[in-house]
Amino acid sequence: LARPFWPVPPPPAARRDRGTVPRAALLLVSYSLSGAGLVPPMVYLADLAARGHGLGVRAGGLMWVVFGAGALTGSLSGGALADRIGGRRAMVAALVVQVAALGMALLPGVPALVAAGLLSGMAAVGVTSVALAAARERAGAEAGVLWVRVTAGFAVAQAATGFAMAALFGATGESHAAIFAAGFVFSLLALAVGAADGAAARPGAVRAP
Repeated sequence: LARPFWPVPPPPAARRDRGTVPRAALLLVSYSLSGAGLVPPMVYLADLAARGHGLGVRAGGLMWVVFGAGALTGSLSGGALADRIGGRRAMVAALVVQVAALGMALLPGVPALVAAGLLSGMAAVGVTSVALAAARERAGAEAGVLWVRVTAGFAVAQAATGFAMAALFGATGESHAAIFAAGFVFSLLALAVGAADGAAARPGAVRAP
């Protein structure tokens, strides 16, 4: 259904010599922290609904439907936003959504839970869409090389955080509040770093590393 609305891709840019790919440290750190912050909703969202809110297994399963609807929305809106305002600024917007998602997960009540699931899905896919756009802005034809680096950072951060969250979950007596609060802190840090990178994209700003 979405295919007719996909934009026509721009012609490929001329490749540059190897060794000229920017390091983009702020993008790497921000995207990695985002991956760490997304671990709680990507792993514990259904359990938060089923046991944390006492809604049962069926409600836990339905939360993945909500998450999936958010993911579809995040994919389309993330790409459209990056086209309009640029990847680095769109990254900030996506991280704001992520912070809101983790914050909602800490609030009581079913409406906040549903909002957390929807926004988590939007952030999980939307952040990836805009991070790719940001890599293309930085590296042009060599964006693939930069994308490999930031994706590796994201994956390592998620793997390490997954083990850490499991340990925290056990140490706190399976406290969902502790898990999602940790994700909220990681998301805030990702937003702070992403905002610094986005600020450097403004005209006349000092170029970020």
